[in-house]
Amino acid sequence: MVLLVVVIVAGCIEALGANLASISVKKDWVPCVFEGAAATDLARVNTTMSNIDLVTEVVAPIAAGFVLQFCATDGELAFLLIAAANVISFVPEVGLLYWLYCDCERLHYRSEAVEEEEKVPEAGEPMPVPAAASPKKVENAWMIWMRHPSGLPLLTLSYAALFFTALSPHGVVLTAYLMVEDVSPALIGAFRGAGAIAGVIGIACFTMLRRGKADPPEEGPLDVAENTIIPELRRLNLRFVGFQCLCVVAAACAFTVMKHEDEDERIQNSTMTHPVAPGWVMSGVPTGIALFAACICLSRIGLYGFDLGLLELEQLIVDERFRSAAGSVENALCALAELGVYAMSIVLPHPSQFIFQVRKCAWTRTSGRVGRR
Repeated sequence: MVLLVVVIVAGCIEALGANLASISVKKDWVPCVFEGAAATDLARVNTTMSNIDLVTEVVAPIAAGFVLQFCATDGELAFLLIAAANVISFVPEVGLLYWLYCDCERLHYRSEAVEEEEKVPEAGEPMPVPAAASPKKVENAWMIWMRHPSGLPLLTLSYAALFFTALSPHGVVLTAYLMVEDVSPALIGAFRGAGAIAGVIGIACFTMLRRGKADPPEEGPLDVAENTIIPELRRLNLRFVGFQCLCVVAAACAFTVMKHEDEDERIQNSTMTHPVAPGWVMSGVPTGIALFAACICLSRIGLYGFDLGLLELEQLIVDERFRSAAGSVENALCALAELGVYAMSIVLPHPSQFIFQVRKCAWTRTSGRVGRR
């Protein structure tokens, strides 16, 4: 029991560190490194990083599953091998980040500015005012986020609303429901992989549409290109989140029809001497669930396209001084939305009540799109 608590606490600390690293790299370091570079360079880097995330999301579960299958008779050994792989992967990650920090002088500007403020004056120079006499005002991250212009609060809230969903292929709630419906682990794994592949397609579609628009010249600096890029990013984001909304609503409709047909056939079977299999079962695969899962996978095209556009948009509109604060608030709101999903699962624990979660998620996706307008 003690070791389990240690593992849980360590996992929470790791998740916190991963969030901090993600905020720093994606929302602060990348725009700092490419400040003043070609306007399209930032989009290329964001696309590459998103594709790397999705590739690892596909490869890592497959590799872990292979290890678990290879060490089926020794679960402890499998756990240790997977844990060792995670620990080893941190070494190149930290090394590359440290190398980038040392190599890019732009990332040192903040520390140099602090050292300049604390420098002791030379002879003949006026003595600076003591820190106690002129305290530096430190604003709360939430206050910075709420007061930030360019519609950042509404943009963040609409994005966080998308996380209030039980319709994620790699989500715990949907996985539990599929297991209750006797969907095999192999099909669940294929469903997760299909969701990640759909994300790659979404990123590719966003990139092609982005390049197909009238962008400023390649050699144009980032600050000059903002007036052209930002409005186009807003329009593309609206289209992708709209596509996602349509797919989620279609998934909710398919799920509702499936459950009604299932209930009618259950009633019919109860009055028959020789009950038959439900009409939505075909070759051992639930056709209704397959249609439901297909709509969810298609929605990932819109989600990942919108996520990529939102990342670039925030990199452009958020003040450099407040990027970390805005990113931390966004992560907090997204985590709060995910916590709401788990709370809803506690209130509606029975599988027959999952339909209410599906409808609620469809409503929040629709409201998230309305917020983008």
